[in-house]
Amino acid sequence: MTYNGLLKKEREAVHRQIARVIEQLFGERLPEFYETLAYHYTQGRSVDKAVDYLMKSGRKSLSRYALEESHKSFQQAYDLLRGKSESTVEDRKVLVDLLNAWAPAFHWQASYKNLVDLLRANEEHSVSLGDQARLGCSTPGWA
Repeated sequence: MTYNGLLKKEREAVHRQIARVIEQLFGERLPEFYETLAYHYTQGRSVDKAVDYLMKSGRKSLSRYALEESHKSFQQAYDLLRGKSESTVEDRKVLVDLLNAWAPAFHWQASYKNLVDLLRANEEHSVSLGDQARLGCSTPGWA
């Protein structure tokens, strides 16, 4: 049976299984596989795992100053998070962490307006957490 002959649910299961096998076989070398894991978890509709690996991939690209790659990874993670039908407190925490990790890519490209627009679009979700440290606030009550 070929991949194209599989039903959508079967394809998703195959992608999740591939990702789990990669994690098991290459556990000590996972950074080499962040992009591959993100792809397979995205295709497997495992949103939380996909977002985790996309963020790791974005950080990895950022550390190499591969700004376009970094933006793409963070954007895809952002789109997956925002596409969830229901947002949990944990999802909002991940969203704030994503925005904080993504911000340097905007800074290094001098794309300040886009960063400010993105932060403003997500301000309500971020402030609703009440987590001053995660928001970068040192003074209690300031948000």
